[in-house]
Amino acid sequence: MEVQRQLKAAQEKARADREAQAEAARLQQEQDDLRIKQAMEAEKAAAEQARIAKAQAEKAAAEQARIAKAQAEKAGEQARIAKAQAEKAAAEQARIAKAQAEKAAEQARIAKAQAEKAAAEQARIAKAQAEKTAAEQARIAKAQAEKAAAEAAARKKAQEEAARRIEGQKKQMRNAPASAQAAARTPPANTNALSAKEQKLADLLRRYEADEITPYQYHLERAKIVAEP
Repeated sequence: MEVQRQLKAAQEKARADREAQAEAARLQQEQDDLRIKQAMEAEKAAAEQARIAKAQAEKAAAEQARIAKAQAEKAGEQARIAKAQAEKAAAEQARIAKAQAEKAAEQARIAKAQAEKAAAEQARIAKAQAEKTAAEQARIAKAQAEKAAAEAAARKKAQEEAARRIEGQKKQMRNAPASAQAAARTPPANTNALSAKEQKLADLLRRYEADEITPYQYHLERAKIVAEP
């Protein structure tokens, strides 16, 4: 029963560990989703900034072109220079905006990769810890079961040894003279003829033959009596 209780406790702990791992994975997934959402928002914001920048650049270019055209009516060369400068500024602004958007996307990709790596490492550590705990609990349960089996075998062996000794003593009693058997089974009137130890042994044998005690109890009591001075 103790082994079953421990096994059940180990199973409940393993289940609790799995639930904790599932909760950790869920929280990690929520964090990953939040990072992805933030990255998408960053990309969207960068795209919006690029659009605004481009619109502003186009508007500025158009305004400059208009001014340049008006000035071109007076001086064609000045208009050409102004238009070229406007186009160059617009292209540069668009290039910068595109580079910023690409940089934001790269940062989002790196953050996502780091989050996935951290989640995988945490899951690996949790799994290793759960496997180590389960193996240790199984080892303890096995050792306890083996110990219990060894103790049971030892008790059985002692009982069998006691039964063999008792059987040998019974055979000796059966082969002994009738007077000796009667003295062992029934307390005689003149108990002074037997020593105190012999009286105890005779009474112990009588109790065993009357099924008042088990072979194991007989063996233990007899060993105590024999060891008496």
